[in-house]
Amino acid sequence: SIEVAGDSILEQDETFSVTLTSPTNASISPSNASAIATISNDDSPPPPTLSISADASAQPEGAPGDTTTFLFTVTRTGDTSSSSSAIYTVEGSGSNPTDLQDFIGNSFPSGVVNFAAGEDTQIISIEVAGDSILEQDETFSVTLTSPTNASISPSNASAIATISNDDSPP
Repeated sequence: SIEVAGDSILEQDETFSVTLTSPTNASISPSNASAIATISNDDSPPPPTLSISADASAQPEGAPGDTTTFLFTVTRTGDTSSSSSAIYTVEGSGSNPTDLQDFIGNSFPSGVVNFAAGEDTQIISIEVAGDSILEQDETFSVTLTSPTNASISPSNASAIATISNDDSPP
């Protein structure tokens, strides 16, 4: 019996051979002197990694009754052979954060971004409500959390966008 050291490295199956030589008080049949064995890889690939980025980092808010759509791209890298998902949440950020009234429905958007097997990008659309209030530019972030069958890139777990004020003083 030959002991094989296990590891957690995803790799190809590996083969090795055992050859009997120099017998003592015995003979070795030339046709049975060697045997080949295969070490089957039993490691799984690491889960894919999700990251998010803003397609446009700043856009004007628009007039009352208008909607401005901010797009965020979620990218999945690594093994995409199975489905993955993550929750996204929106919140005000920075020194002049957005508030609930800046979004359609007067609430911070949230939801789930889903990837089917083989998909590597998804788009999250965030709808911003236009107004006629003269105010400073406001920022918000979209953050990925609670991944399923994936991990989230620590350096790209959030993306920030700015709602640019486009209103004039009275």
